[in-house]
Amino acid sequence: MSALASTTPAPHSSFSGLALKIRSASESETFDLTQPPSTITTATVAAFSTPFLALPTMIRLTFNVGGGKAARGGFDQGAQRAFTSALREVGYEEDKGGGIDWESAGTFKQQHDTGKNLKTVVVFPRIDRSGKSNFASSDASNDASSSSSSTPQSTTQHVFLDRKSPESMCLFASLPVFQKMLVSKTPSWSSKKSLLLTLDSGKSFVLALAQTLMNGTSLTDDEQDVYDSVSEESLSGKEAAVKKIMGEQVEEGKISKKERQQLVEQVKSKVDLIKTSLDSIPDTAEKKRAAMANNLTKV
Repeated sequence: MSALASTTPAPHSSFSGLALKIRSASESETFDLTQPPSTITTATVAAFSTPFLALPTMIRLTFNVGGGKAARGGFDQGAQRAFTSALREVGYEEDKGGGIDWESAGTFKQQHDTGKNLKTVVVFPRIDRSGKSNFASSDASNDASSSSSSTPQSTTQHVFLDRKSPESMCLFASLPVFQKMLVSKTPSWSSKKSLLLTLDSGKSFVLALAQTLMNGTSLTDDEQDVYDSVSEESLSGKEAAVKKIMGEQVEEGKISKKERQQLVEQVKSKVDLIKTSLDSIPDTAEKKRAAMANNLTKV
């Protein structure tokens, strides 16, 4: 996961401008990215670096980023690159087969609507699936009457509460046992990357349970078991163990051709994001910008 990405859903009060509009979406919506690339980059990182507060279903966020002669004047030529680079920077991956389902969370795909002659980027956001209401963290929901909406609803069906599920086993396992599971259950680099997403969701779930207690609401026996047995610190230790082995696999060349291409794209997206940021530096810092650009060519 990118260093910019967080496991904790952020309240709407922490966003503004374009980022707030994106984070306020509770159903599939369309946005026009007519802002300068620097603004798009900043807003995208802010909006997508943390999971969206819980929604009942996956949503589809469509961003218009360019088009033909009729629409071209309304979009900056660098809008699409700035947007997709920022998405990759916070851990989103391009998946041309993505759809409105939970498996597509954290992915995007680029399209060209020939009918409207518009270039679009469709995003399927990461969503906190612990059951926390999408509106529970708004300023108006802090009173006692709304405390029930910030608890994990219907968590008796949550995958982390099923002690026989692989996801639950990952949370409850001690670090030594977890490290053995890494070798036997997730041999490939891609499977370890999926495991990181599971640990990420586990953190969100544990934090949601803590918030439930802070709101004065009791947990179920199964929820209390998770809360008492699984800590954010233990999950961070497991994430570190997974990332360490993933790094070793890359260094030793033990990754597939497709995985290697994914890594190349991630590095390229980071370079593109830095170059986009350089373009926004004022002329007064031109020498510094040139020096930074020169260093990039050596990467």
